[in-house]
Amino acid sequence: MSKQILNQILDKLQTMDDRIGTLENVQKSHGEHLQQLIQIVGTTNSKIEELTEDVSILKGNQQTMLQIQQEQQKILERLSVRSISQEADIAELRRIK
Repeated sequence: MSKQILNQILDKLQTMDDRIGTLENVQKSHGEHLQQLIQIVGTTNSKIEELTEDVSILKGNQQTMLQIQQEQQKILERLSVRSISQEADIAELRRIK
């Protein structure tokens, strides 16, 4: 083979080697980005789990508050009836005097 052909082959091999090196660098960069994304997803999942627990606690608190509110409503209704009854009794006592 002539020296010119060998030089062309070497040039092509060098070009291919450069391209492979570039691809390896890009692949390494993608791997690093993938690791960062995996860490971000892990952190996000942890935060979602915490939020899920918080929502569950809030739902429990809401149920408790609703029960308390219902009990207080019943008490207010009873007190209202009692108050009306007592006012009627007082009015009747005033009429008797």
